[in-house]
Amino acid sequence: MTQIQTTASLLQPSTQKTNATVGFFDFESFELTQRMAKMFASSSLVPAQFRKSVEKYNNQTRQREWVENPEAIANCCIALDMAARLNANPIMVMQNLYVIEGRPSWSSQWIIACINRSGRFTPLQFRIEDKGEQEVQYEESAWVNGKKQSAMKKATIRNLVCVAHAKSLETGETVESAPISMELAVKEGWYGKNGSKWQTMPEMMLRYRAASFFGRIYAPDLLMGFSSQEEAEEMAYIETMPSGEVVEETTKVAKGKMKKAEAVAALLIPDAAAEAEAEAIAQQITSASIQSNAPEHVDTEHVDTQTDEVLYNTGPLSNPDQYPVNPDDDDIFAGTGV
Repeated sequence: MTQIQTTASLLQPSTQKTNATVGFFDFESFELTQRMAKMFASSSLVPAQFRKSVEKYNNQTRQREWVENPEAIANCCIALDMAARLNANPIMVMQNLYVIEGRPSWSSQWIIACINRSGRFTPLQFRIEDKGEQEVQYEESAWVNGKKQSAMKKATIRNLVCVAHAKSLETGETVESAPISMELAVKEGWYGKNGSKWQTMPEMMLRYRAASFFGRIYAPDLLMGFSSQEEAEEMAYIETMPSGEVVEETTKVAKGKMKKAEAVAALLIPDAAAEAEAEAIAQQITSASIQSNAPEHVDTEHVDTQTDEVLYNTGPLSNPDQYPVNPDDDDIFAGTGV
């Protein structure tokens, strides 16, 4: 018996529902994730690392051009998976996810928001204690002529101490973060860097760092193992020098900019291959100069009998440019026999 489909039956909503969700481990979920990623990559509301086209400056044409971002779809897929695991809005995840030195990190505001909306704690609170002015001794290291040198310095600061605390809704116990102080910021090198917000906004930075420490201890799954944006910017990184030495550097990396480790290494330790090549070229130039100035043969018939000076002739002038020119002599052919 043939079943006849009417217009009314075609307009009825389908009873079959898909169970596909964002993910990577089955075909339907992976296809859905990619389709969503392409849509987000086409938006101008997401940060640059998620857009399929980004604007960059062309040094040759000296103009800004739109170029394709081959990492956009993959970055969007990863952000969508993170949003699904956190049960959060994908746009919010993308707006608060920073990639610094190849490491993802969260903005501090996002960390505080995740803790407050998790339903595990009461809203996060901060306790700040002022311990007055204090002189702090810290160690500062620098590289001089390829060698690391350290010096002890002192700084006078207003020592503020901040603790983040909240009450666990499950046990009713009040839990606290490790104390974060300005003394710690100085000793860890956070305070003294150029453009450091610890000098201009100390209370805000204390709260941000205390919240990050609280989340790392009591809600690490919410942070997914990521540090805060400020921590990632202040984190010490290690670069291996061409000589095999390990250099420890602390730098603040602005958003969207990457550090030039090769340039730092080139400044500290010269390139041995380049030096050898330059020395070989210098030797060739010196040898060629000596050979070009040496006589091809000595005309023994022309000898000054009074001074015993040998007068030589190098042959006819084939190319005047090969002879040295005396800058103080107007006659460029002086001494060439012409």
